[in-house]
Amino acid sequence: MGLDADRVPGAWGDYALGGYSELELKHMIGYLILLVIFGLFVGALARLALPGPDPMGIGQTILIGIAGSVAAGLVTWAIFGRGSGSILLSVAFATLIVYLIRRSRGGSLTNPGRYPGRR
Repeated sequence: MGLDADRVPGAWGDYALGGYSELELKHMIGYLILLVIFGLFVGALARLALPGPDPMGIGQTILIGIAGSVAAGLVTWAIFGRGSGSILLSVAFATLIVYLIRRSRGGSLTNPGRYPGRR
């Protein structure tokens, strides 16, 4: 009596996919890739909106873009009752986040301040 690979959780059956079909996983991976690309786009525009260099990596830029988009969606949902955030609002909120990061470093609107990693 051997083990049937399709019925053992964690083996090569449906259990290995977490109960999702292959098509659902492809859609989820595609969504995550688009989320990263959109976050990079919005974060880059937010960094370009403020003068001066911003000592941030690409990962931080993506996270700022995603956070700005989420904040814009939440605010428009709270005001209008539906999630109608646009790219313009996402960039505006991401720019606000970049500005707050600058202020936390001791900088101003045009000066990014001292980055803790620099000497």
